[in-house]
Amino acid sequence: VTSLTDGIEHICELIKSQQGIAKRTSLLEYTSLAERFDEALMITQKAQGDSSQLVVVKRYEELPEIEIDKHRLLEILVNLIQNARQATSGPSQEVVLELRRIDEARIELSVADNGCGIAKEDLVRIFSMGFTTRDDGHGFGLHTAANAAREMGATLTATSEGLGHGARFRLLLPLTRTSRETEASASHPLAA
Repeated sequence: VTSLTDGIEHICELIKSQQGIAKRTSLLEYTSLAERFDEALMITQKAQGDSSQLVVVKRYEELPEIEIDKHRLLEILVNLIQNARQATSGPSQEVVLELRRIDEARIELSVADNGCGIAKEDLVRIFSMGFTTRDDGHGFGLHTAANAAREMGATLTATSEGLGHGARFRLLLPLTRTSRETEASASHPLAA
């Protein structure tokens, strides 16, 4: 019941975010990026089924909670993981989720797969509204994810060595807001 409630809450937030793009305001909350990654994975597993052939590799660097719009972040991650899962087929399906600090100002969340890949000419329009390479695709997911990233002050990019070589999507989040760890050390009288 809790899982269903969380899923419904996420769906409601997605609908609200798409209806209110012009009037959108962010609800910033402290959240664990690793937990949001795991939640997005769980949502896609429920939506697409739990494939026994799919191997999910998690490479999470330990990071403090950061202040962010967690529903908007979840929207992006669900889209990226869902696309990666749909791109893989065959006996050796692999999706790699990575979370790491790039430098003092940025964190990277990436989703990579060993699937069908992206043609070089499609990389320049992969985030365009209505663009899709799938027969049953609608072309809203990556466009919505790119817009959500931009609204958060983040960047979303895609790379691929071409068809048959998989793809990697990178979300670079700026650390303009303080983390709980930073706030705690700054408010401590003995902080150096």
